[in-house]
Amino acid sequence: MKNRPDHDPRRWWGHFELDEGVVGRWLVGPMELRVEHRPNEWYIEHGADGDPLSEALALEIPWRGDALMPTAAAVRFAWDHVTSGLLVAPALADRPIVARPTMPLRVPAGEAVRLFVGSPLWLQLGWADQDGILMDLPTYRPSDTWFGPSPVSGELCYATRTGARLQLDNAPVRPGRAITAVTVENRGEDVLAIERIKLPVPQLSLHADRDGRFWSQSLTFCRGRDDDQAEVQLEEGPPEEAGATDQVAVARRGAEGNVFQRALSALLG
Repeated sequence: MKNRPDHDPRRWWGHFELDEGVVGRWLVGPMELRVEHRPNEWYIEHGADGDPLSEALALEIPWRGDALMPTAAAVRFAWDHVTSGLLVAPALADRPIVARPTMPLRVPAGEAVRLFVGSPLWLQLGWADQDGILMDLPTYRPSDTWFGPSPVSGELCYATRTGARLQLDNAPVRPGRAITAVTVENRGEDVLAIERIKLPVPQLSLHADRDGRFWSQSLTFCRGRDDDQAEVQLEEGPPEEAGATDQVAVARRGAEGNVFQRALSALLG
């Protein structure tokens, strides 16, 4: 795929042809990526501007601008023979995301609420005639956090803040982020306080809608009458609000069945 005048500017992923001497530049949310096809090698620079909610989007092939920001990281890949075909693919994060609402949220007993939670995308790079992914880069790397009841029982995750929108009206399209629709059903006998939500994004597929917005599979967390247990349901795809979508990435790892039980403390903090 070349950067043709009729190419949809919202579609920054796919296969691209970079002949020797050609440079391509991608700006996806907070991330800037430069790929140069040199004799017998690919030269790659990448960096981020620090704004995880950036709405920036640009694709230029060929790119004739200056070098990236001074803080950009650089790497070279060398072969005897280098293909001109480059694969750029979106993916969800490689660890679970622990999203903390900007304001604490309460769900009364017997009620259900659906939240829209955003998380940063990763960019995966590969070559047309090579198997596997050579680079797996976050558009914005969140901070690390431990999620679990103790230092020895839990999981290393990424931490992020979320507005936990209840409606998507007038929500901006952020090309470097994906939205997960999370339904929380409280079948307990008291109010359920949601301080944090753990999203198992490595177990979710990724989809793109017609506006260039990314969606993961939807989730349902159901708190039963036993306050210590919750049932997790992975839906088949994004919510109906996404409209028509195309799947652009499979889950990084398989789910433990479509319906499974977890301690409530392992899902909601």
